[in-house]
Amino acid sequence: DLHEHLQTDYEVSNWYLANFPQSQFVTGLIAARADDDRRHALRNTRYSIHHASGAIERCHLASVAQLREVLQGAMRIPLPDHPDLDGRLRRLIDAHPPAES
Repeated sequence: DLHEHLQTDYEVSNWYLANFPQSQFVTGLIAARADDDRRHALRNTRYSIHHASGAIERCHLASVAQLREVLQGAMRIPLPDHPDLDGRLRRLIDAHPPAES
């Protein structure tokens, strides 16, 4: 609506999305990054590249190596040296199998 929104409105919403146990931002993996001619989007194991021309590339990431490659490469996220990172990525992959076509 056209009502004025205050900073506190955004802070409460942001806290809720980042802390509520069933929030998609707590239970899943979401990342996006824009380049000059495309936008990268990652939602769990679904990776898309939206080109400025309107073309869209989509793929399912089925391995820890593929997920790491997109996070570090296209998303430019430095991954921590955590002993359970690969295990957590594997569980994410197992929880989000490819959609049947």
